[in-house]
Amino acid sequence: MQTISNKYLGIVSDRGERNLPLKRVYSNICDRDLFLTAYHELAKKKGAMTEGSDDETIDEMSIAKIDKIIANLKSGEYRPKPSRRVYIPKRDGAKRSLGIPCWTDKLIQRVVMMVLESYYEPQFSDHSHGFRPNRGCHTALEEISMKWKGTKWFIEGDIKGCFDNINHEYLLKILSDKILDNRLIKLIRMWLKAGYIENWKYHTTHSGTPQGGVISPLLANIYLSELDYKLEQLSEIWHIGKSRRTNSEYARLLRKINKAKQKGEIQEIKEARKELNIAKSKGLTWSNHQDDNYRRLKFVRYTDDFIVGFVGSKVEAQNIKEEIKIFLKDTIGLTLSDDKTKITNATHQKARFLNFEIYTEKSKARPKINGTIRLDMPYDIFVKWKRKYTKKGKPYHRPYYLELSDYMIIRAYNSEFQGIYQYYIMAQNVAYRMYELKNLVMTSAVKTLSSKHKTSVSKIFKKYKKTTELGIKALIVEVIRKGKPPLIATLGNFHIKWVKFPSKFFGSIMPNCDEIKGIKAITGKTAIRSDLLTRLNNNTCEICGGKDKIEVHHIRKMSDVEKHKDGWQKLMSSMRRKTLITCKECHHKIHTGKYDGSKL
Repeated sequence: MQTISNKYLGIVSDRGERNLPLKRVYSNICDRDLFLTAYHELAKKKGAMTEGSDDETIDEMSIAKIDKIIANLKSGEYRPKPSRRVYIPKRDGAKRSLGIPCWTDKLIQRVVMMVLESYYEPQFSDHSHGFRPNRGCHTALEEISMKWKGTKWFIEGDIKGCFDNINHEYLLKILSDKILDNRLIKLIRMWLKAGYIENWKYHTTHSGTPQGGVISPLLANIYLSELDYKLEQLSEIWHIGKSRRTNSEYARLLRKINKAKQKGEIQEIKEARKELNIAKSKGLTWSNHQDDNYRRLKFVRYTDDFIVGFVGSKVEAQNIKEEIKIFLKDTIGLTLSDDKTKITNATHQKARFLNFEIYTEKSKARPKINGTIRLDMPYDIFVKWKRKYTKKGKPYHRPYYLELSDYMIIRAYNSEFQGIYQYYIMAQNVAYRMYELKNLVMTSAVKTLSSKHKTSVSKIFKKYKKTTELGIKALIVEVIRKGKPPLIATLGNFHIKWVKFPSKFFGSIMPNCDEIKGIKAITGKTAIRSDLLTRLNNNTCEICGGKDKIEVHHIRKMSDVEKHKDGWQKLMSSMRRKTLITCKECHHKIHTGKYDGSKL
């Protein structure tokens, strides 16, 4: 059965698909069902318990609180609060700023995001992959791998401080062209201008969409769609020639074979075919890759990173780069970095995109692969991960894991190692790189366990190293539980192999790519009501059975309650839920440490 929110989002998606304007959005977002859906989505995210510039989090959420937020929106009393600015390290050692919104702002932004995403998603370019449903790093790389054969030049696009320099007025103009609702545009303007708090001091914001905001990635995608349209225009302009001209030498040898066939000379046919095969083994192809009358331009964008593949001359590639630079500066007010935007020879050099090395293959020994795109895990990335498990070239123990159980230590190591492999599963050198890394990871894990138990590495290996049913040597820790199935943690129990198309192989986007989950609700398809919302709508305290002032108690992770044997923590652990529906009185007792579990 479709909910009201799904029905509305389906209508919005249909209008987006038909490129029709969207009206009366503000009044439609003031809907409890939409807010409950948004709350359900945010409840699954790790950042739900992270505070903004006030102390409000998802904890103590209730239907009454949602109704109050909606009432403030309807009356026009709602005002967003400044975000809290924090910094996280970047790969190059610099720091990236994040703006953490307050909980109420997060919730309203999620509601608006659901609507705008439903509307804009059908209109976005097929070559855009970042922060989009059912797309991610792997789909971007798959497109390059599948469709860019024969590329001569790569243009590696780098936009200086993209998210910090998005022009607010131009963004609002883009939105206003299709969203005919002044109240919604005003709401988005307030978010953009809300400012941020850093070191207890307020700062205004004149440009940019703060990274960390719930709606920020979508607004950035809407803004950068202007770049997509420009690149699509360039792709049409540079679509010159139906196909590459036939190689004259290849054509001559084919004519020789056909002539021999007409004569019926078997020996002559064999000799002509042999001559063709020898020529092919030396790199002769049917099409002429030096055809001056053939041009192609292709592109892929992942948020503010983009790469252009071009078939043509270097001078033409330089002109294309300059045209993109002028467009970014004059039309959408962004700057293309001259230093970082490189023009790379696709055959003799390696371009860098999404931390993969990309180049076209050329081989005299295997001429069939000539022109195909190859993806590799870069050596410096491998070295970076290698250093996380070694000191002075040798594996070492991780002291910050010593307080964990053996089961959790193995789980932690496996989670990290599997994450690296899953991201680089498309790299053709993944097995070569990852087998070496696997040995370092396993040795580091064993040294951590030996340090914890004050015993030798060989004894830990003897205890935990086993050959699995897959024929793989892995570390396995089994925790026997009374009346329950055992808990089993494994490290390295999977085959390491190259997968060309991971989205087909696994049936969905792989982890570690930017995937927006729960998208069935956003695309207008029927979504299953979550267990959380069903429990909340029951309006019953799961501790005392009361029905007055019902709200939700949230915890950050299950391990916070699993070690406890009594009271409300035992209840959450047995339910395997990070939420507990409570009345206000029981919730207060939980937070003040006064709940004794007597009514449980």
